[in-house]
Amino acid sequence: MTTDISLIVSQMCPKDRKDLRALIKTCWLETYEKELGATVTSQLLSLLMEHDLAGLVPSKDERVLFAKQQNLLCGSVISAARHATTYLWGFYVLPDFQRRGIGAKLLLGAIKEHDPKNMVELTVLNSSHSAKQFYKYLGFHEVSNEYFEILDGIKLPAIKMNALAADIIEQRRFPS
Repeated sequence: MTTDISLIVSQMCPKDRKDLRALIKTCWLETYEKELGATVTSQLLSLLMEHDLAGLVPSKDERVLFAKQQNLLCGSVISAARHATTYLWGFYVLPDFQRRGIGAKLLLGAIKEHDPKNMVELTVLNSSHSAKQFYKYLGFHEVSNEYFEILDGIKLPAIKMNALAADIIEQRRFPS
């Protein structure tokens, strides 16, 4: 895992929504088109035009972190803490920027936004093998199998994973 000193991780500003839409569109095409086909993926992408970005940022307590390299948005993660649990979603890194430590920096940044005593929870699609390995490497454990509803009535098999925030931080498996 190599890092680049020009990487900046910061909070999303309202003006960044357009860039976030573009990042998510690229990642969704990469992730969903193979599994769902072009028609369903197109329906899903049309929801990104909504203010809440297809439900990814539905209220005001979510925190959105961006990773930018040379002013290009290359990664994101959304988090919220509720009832001693930090939930993570909207975790994307552009394919050309993966395996550079960007995902680890985003994940650590999101966790540090909340209470270190919290349990951290996320859901990953079964088909996202590299993402599952990444989370396991950072200390997450599989909790349960479930189905993630992509669109009304369209569900994909997924795995709920969790870990204590303090344990993830103590692993020290993050780039400096």
